[in-house]
Amino acid sequence: MKWMLYVSALMILCFATGCSDSDSSVEPTTSTEVAKPQASREPPQIQRIAYREIERWPVPSGGFGRAIVIDDSLATEADLRSLGDQIREEFRNDHNSFVFVYDDERAARMRGRYNLSIEDGNFYNRHTVGTYTKNGTNGLHEWTITPQGIEGPMIQVNY
Repeated sequence: MKWMLYVSALMILCFATGCSDSDSSVEPTTSTEVAKPQASREPPQIQRIAYREIERWPVPSGGFGRAIVIDDSLATEADLRSLGDQIREEFRNDHNSFVFVYDDERAARMRGRYNLSIEDGNFYNRHTVGTYTKNGTNGLHEWTITPQGIEGPMIQVNY
C-alpha cells in the first residue's frame, strides 16, 4: 500500500512541477575543427519482451499511462532492463509516459484501486515488477525495476 501512495504522490509531483527543456550546452565549431561523423539515428537493437496492454489512459498534459503484463518467467533483472529499453524506445514520442508493469493480470487490474484488502494489497505488491516514468515537462525519466515485487529490492535506471 505504501508503494501506491508513493506512486500517487510522484505522479502529482510530476504534473505539478515543470522546468525548461532547453539545452544551451551546444558549443559552436570553428573552421579549424574537423567535423565528426554523426552517430547513426537508428535505435540500437534491443531484446523484445512480449507484453499485453491491460489498460491505457490519457495524461492531460500529453501522452498516456499504461498497465501492462509480462509472463512471470520474464520478471528477472536482465529481462526487465531490456523491457525498460523497449518501453523507452516504443513511447519515445510521448511527451509523458507512465507504465506500470505486472507479472500477473489480476494484479494489473487492481491498479488504481485504493480499497484493497490486506491480502489483495500483498498480492498486488508481489506482482508489481516495474514502473516507467517519463515526464516531458520536468525532465523526470526513470525506470524502477522490482523483480521480487515492490516490497523487494529496487533497481533504479535513470535515462
